[in-house]
Amino acid sequence: MTTAAALAMGITWEVVVAAEMISGSQGGAATGGGLGRLMWHSYITGDYTGIVVAMLSIGIAGYLSSAVVRYAGGLLTPWRTR
Repeated sequence: MTTAAALAMGITWEVVVAAEMISGSQGGAATGGGLGRLMWHSYITGDYTGIVVAMLSIGIAGYLSSAVVRYAGGLLTPWRTR
């Protein structure tokens, strides 16, 4: 269960960022913000610092959310050996 949930969390992050990039490229200020939009806007304007910041933020958020899923899986499945 824990491995599948961690993989699902990674796929979820990929889909969320891709959806934000698509929605961010379609509109102006009315679309709101997000890490995907920040990355797309930085790419379009050539702001390499913004791209790196967005990539690092997505990586850290993805790692933390996967760590939470693994921890919760460890609590919910105490019969698993490590």
